[in-house]
Amino acid sequence: QGADVGASHAWLSVRPRMPDGDVEFCEAVELGAGTEPRAISCLRCGSTGEPLGGGGAYLFCESQQRESSAPSPITLTTIAIRPPLAFTNALPFGDLVVSYGPKAGETECWQEARVQHLKRLHLYNFPGMLREDGISFRIRLAGGGPWSALQHFNKTAVLEGGATRAVQLCQANGAAPGGVVAEHIDGLEFRFSC
Repeated sequence: QGADVGASHAWLSVRPRMPDGDVEFCEAVELGAGTEPRAISCLRCGSTGEPLGGGGAYLFCESQQRESSAPSPITLTTIAIRPPLAFTNALPFGDLVVSYGPKAGETECWQEARVQHLKRLHLYNFPGMLREDGISFRIRLAGGGPWSALQHFNKTAVLEGGATRAVQLCQANGAAPGGVVAEHIDGLEFRFSC
């Protein structure tokens, strides 16, 4: 009978360091064995503690358990803290601009991100939780050109993983479209390739 720390729980509050100014500690959340994944938010605050505009940082926290047998059997619980969204531009040419949001009908709260070619971009400003809300986005080449048609990956597609969409992308208005594949890699990442 090994020690069982698999039923462990912890209260966690984080304060990410942001390149354009710090944010406050998030509200403490309970994580550990048997807890659901959590999205947490850390707000930007002024010197007197009042919330500031411009959003903050969002993080995705997930607890995982695994069995270890060396040197004696034990159940380990780990907590992973990751960005709530990542885009990978696997196109061999050109940067992409991705306009994204948690729901298709609420484009006023959407964000835009420029993803360099052959690079991954972690996004900490996504307020949704992919496993609950899904995600909607559209893309275009960074040098200009029209936006692609709106794409939506619903909650089911995100939970099952591996969903793909063929997206038509043009270099300029009226130009012939080329095919780009938008692929859901895992619970938090999407890859664009051809």
